[in-house]
Amino acid sequence: MRLRKRAIPIGWALLAAEAAMVAGRHWGSLHPSSRRRLRELVAKSKGRPHRLTREERHEVIDHVRQLDLKGLVVELADVLSPIGLPGRRRRRRH
Repeated sequence: MRLRKRAIPIGWALLAAEAAMVAGRHWGSLHPSSRRRLRELVAKSKGRPHRLTREERHEVIDHVRQLDLKGLVVELADVLSPIGLPGRRRRRRH
């Protein structure tokens, strides 16, 4: 009985999995050397931009621009929104 109260509803788990897949597709769109370098810089900074040099901060910005964050947000909104976005039609998978 207690397990049911703590369990995550399956719908939320599926939404989280689909959102992770969308984010993974965008991350996978980066060139492998860009992904590696971005991981190195984020690890070096430990989330604090002041730990990077000015050139490294600009390098992070350049790599993040390649991610197409606007496209990521639109896709996530399409997946997570209970109603459709105006002017967008959701693709159906067969």
